[in-house]
Amino acid sequence: MNYDTQELEKIPLTSSQMEIYLDQAKSPNSSEYTIGGYIHIRNAVDTEIFVAAMERVTAHSDAFHLAFEENDEEITQTYRKTPSKFQCHDFSHLADPEASAFEWIHEQLQQTFDLSEHGLYSFHIIKIAEQHSIWVGFAHHLIFDGLSYGLLAKNIFSTYNALCMGLLEGEVTYSRDFIDLTAVSSEYLTSRAYKKSKEYWETQLSTPIEPIIEPKYRVTDEQTPTFLVKENIDLAEYDALSEMAKQLGCGVHQLFLAALYSYFYNTSGIDNFPICLPFHNRSGKAKNIIGCFASMSPLFLTCSKEMTFAQLVTQIGEQTRGLIKHTKFPLSHAIQQVRDRQPHIQRLTDINFNYYKAEFDIPDNELDLEIHSLRTGQQPPLKFHLCEFSGQQNVQIQIEARRAFFKTEEAAAILSRVRLILNQVRHNPQLALEDMILSTQQDEQAYQALNAANLTVDTQTDFISLFEQRVTTTPDDIAIVFGDHRLSYQALNAKANQLANRLLKAGVQPGDNVGICVSRSIGLVIGQLATLKACATFVPMDPKVPAQRLQDIAIGGEQKVIITESDLLVKLPPSITSTLVDGAQNDSWLDRYDTADLKLTTRPEQAAYIIHTSGSTGKPKGVVVTQANLTHFMHAMVHILAEKGLQGAYKWAWNAPAYFDASIQALSQLAFGVELHLLSDAQRSEPTQLVQYLNDNQIALLDITPSLVELLLSEAQTQGIKLPSLLVGGEAIGRSLWRKLAEQNQLDGTFTLNMYGPTEGTVNSTYADLKDASQPTIGRCLPNVKATVVNNLNSRLPIGVAGELVLSGAQIASGYFNNTVATDEQYFYDDAQGWSYKTGDLVSLNSDGSLHYLKRKDDQIKLRGYRIELEEIEEVLCTHQAVQDAAVIVKSEQLVAFIVSESVSSNEINSFLSEQLPEYMRPQHLEFVEQIARNANGKKDRKSLQKFEINKTQTRREGPATETEEAVQAIWQSLVGKEDIGLDDNFFDIGGHSLLAIRLTSACRERFSTELQLAEFMENPTISAIATKIDTTLAEKRVIEQICTQSPTPQDNVRIKV
Repeated sequence: MNYDTQELEKIPLTSSQMEIYLDQAKSPNSSEYTIGGYIHIRNAVDTEIFVAAMERVTAHSDAFHLAFEENDEEITQTYRKTPSKFQCHDFSHLADPEASAFEWIHEQLQQTFDLSEHGLYSFHIIKIAEQHSIWVGFAHHLIFDGLSYGLLAKNIFSTYNALCMGLLEGEVTYSRDFIDLTAVSSEYLTSRAYKKSKEYWETQLSTPIEPIIEPKYRVTDEQTPTFLVKENIDLAEYDALSEMAKQLGCGVHQLFLAALYSYFYNTSGIDNFPICLPFHNRSGKAKNIIGCFASMSPLFLTCSKEMTFAQLVTQIGEQTRGLIKHTKFPLSHAIQQVRDRQPHIQRLTDINFNYYKAEFDIPDNELDLEIHSLRTGQQPPLKFHLCEFSGQQNVQIQIEARRAFFKTEEAAAILSRVRLILNQVRHNPQLALEDMILSTQQDEQAYQALNAANLTVDTQTDFISLFEQRVTTTPDDIAIVFGDHRLSYQALNAKANQLANRLLKAGVQPGDNVGICVSRSIGLVIGQLATLKACATFVPMDPKVPAQRLQDIAIGGEQKVIITESDLLVKLPPSITSTLVDGAQNDSWLDRYDTADLKLTTRPEQAAYIIHTSGSTGKPKGVVVTQANLTHFMHAMVHILAEKGLQGAYKWAWNAPAYFDASIQALSQLAFGVELHLLSDAQRSEPTQLVQYLNDNQIALLDITPSLVELLLSEAQTQGIKLPSLLVGGEAIGRSLWRKLAEQNQLDGTFTLNMYGPTEGTVNSTYADLKDASQPTIGRCLPNVKATVVNNLNSRLPIGVAGELVLSGAQIASGYFNNTVATDEQYFYDDAQGWSYKTGDLVSLNSDGSLHYLKRKDDQIKLRGYRIELEEIEEVLCTHQAVQDAAVIVKSEQLVAFIVSESVSSNEINSFLSEQLPEYMRPQHLEFVEQIARNANGKKDRKSLQKFEINKTQTRREGPATETEEAVQAIWQSLVGKEDIGLDDNFFDIGGHSLLAIRLTSACRERFSTELQLAEFMENPTISAIATKIDTTLAEKRVIEQICTQSPTPQDNVRIKV
């Protein structure tokens, strides 16, 4: 036949085909719609006859002769008789023929079809050995669905058998069966059935849809986006399940579907969610026609803790019977209905369920066949297959999953848990969903590894007792260094005793709160020690925040006395007594007070300190950490650092702000002889200075945030200096930085510990050594800390399932100061674990017992090491009399506030916020809108706000006049993430912040090979000013270089003016 002379016949698409075509058009290079399978043939195959059988089968099925084209906004399929696309391959000569064959098969599965070419399939037979071949088929889902695969296999081997027996003769025949049926199907969108189905789905989709599965992992370019895991079920077990299904009056596949619903209900805690089911949409002669008829429809079920498995099965049957009449309704139309209420939604379901039954009724069949599927079409996060094959082949359950959502072992574990559920209900169909056991032995082992560390701690011997013992043991050792000032343990203890006596004279009683509002200095440390010696509770405050916030903390915190400095008195409430630590390093300071230890006794349950965190009510929350909490924590830190080889009088560079709980990890080590180096603000903000200081002072350990450590790495490499070991915390470590640090540790013989923990858990709750894990993890628990991953029902979750992290154990703080409402929301008593804290962090448990951090559950975020609740900023904004509503999001590491107001300006808002919030909580962008977008639940729709185009600041917009201005502008654009930046734009008005300023000055130094100090930048943070400064410095440098090259002789001894 001359195939090229045929006229093309155009045919409309079925609704199922249109769905697939449009989805493929979104990702034309995706191979997700390449589907197929393979069949082991454990007999000798006559290749010539097999080729003839393939030609007959593909010629007869018109679906194999279709292509697709777009004309005048119309999509049609065209029919043209096409030669068979069948190839033979011989792998039998290779070292491992079967392994090589499957490597080739999976490579082919990633290939895409050109939809404009007729014959969207390719079939192959691969010879493995004389008595073993593999038939492989690939096809585009547009011409082929799951049922078609079984029909095709049956047709191929029936025809092959018939040809072998000489029962088939004559010409190959061509049919139009599928084409004839498409005409009927294409009329569906204008039919009454469509209108009825639309009404049905409007009712079904009226409830907001919550995601069951969230993405957790980054997929590399080298990885395929999906993978397949499978598990066999022997026929005896399957027969027992089939018998159970008969007793419950359902199909066996409905048992597996019910088990899947049970599993995801128990792991997510969501009581109403859909699972998508395939419907073949075939009746009459269409049951035996190869083509694309199948569609997907979501099945919604409502679950509850008390519901039994048998009740769930009954609900599946009832809901499926109601659904069956409406399965032709296009899924994209249903998604659009939902998007009218939930604009951000991408898909209706996270889970698909597919029941595949391959029944071969081949006359005179003497072939030993074993059938398998490869892929079944577009991939949601998870697709579950129940596969029944012919003959004595075991039943198989499979999961196709996306790598962004699951690791291979996590998907395999779901298969095991589904079988675990079925095994339980097989013996008791009336088992309630809440009573199902999901944990396997592997889960138990992982939790044991997570919580394995235990330590015996004497809580009667508190921090101050141990510190005073250390003073007695090593009085002359250096305890604290700040700039040019240093105090021995004995001198520090004496000054702390003097101040403690001063506090007692001021009326401080055991249990009173003492505010500490002091800039970084030795006086800060003396104040903290003195407060604890007086059996009081110290409350660190940031001296840089607005006066209003300081007063809120001081007055709301019932502070008896505030330890401070003279120049800060104006910001503090005059109603509270202040004690000054100006000149605390001088010998004569407070010399009239006794230097001897006070010997007062604290109780373990007494508060040691209160750290304030962001609060959703607009007011900061004070976390009350007890003496027992602190004692357990400091011993845990000593333990894990000793395991790394650090103990005794090593040098610790204290970087954390005093009002951060991370500072406590440094302070507490004074009880064990550490030499603390309190870094100045200049050292903390200048990587060059900091690296030099660490090197000059032989620092062994530095606490630091991930954002700053990147700059230090670069600076250390530039200077050829080795960094000390690191405690990194405050925010998540990215994959790239994790790898860099691990490699550097390996080279330098140092270590980096990733420390995780909320203030409510006493600084650090878990830790991970970067050298022990190839991917970012927050690791395992500190000694005497326990962690559990739970769902919305507070049920423990198994390996790989995302849930909220709950902490318990010896370090859990007692609650929030004078805030029982917030305490009751976040803390609870668990019969098994005791006093527990809900962190609000979403994590999952790894099989090795470590924790994988995902994100915040609520609107609290960590930005540049600061813990911020977006609701607190919104609450403060709404206290302005001209603001009706507000929403705050994070975009490109910057805070953006959306404000509803008719009579307020940006300058007014910025001025108002500067009096109410610290700098790190003030939005970098203000956007005025008519209303705040909300989702179907009435909550602020932050996802839709993320799509909002941020307005550009209007300042001088002429282009750069010099090469330096152009280069500086490029650096700004890269860091801030904006193109339209004016020469006179203030860096901080366009989204810059202090950490970005450090990166910017560092980048300028590297680009221009000249010094640019952060302080110089802060004086006038504009492109024009920085470029002028750089040009001036470079000009001076060139003059000096020119003078040096003249090499003046001694007799030329004249003063040269530069």
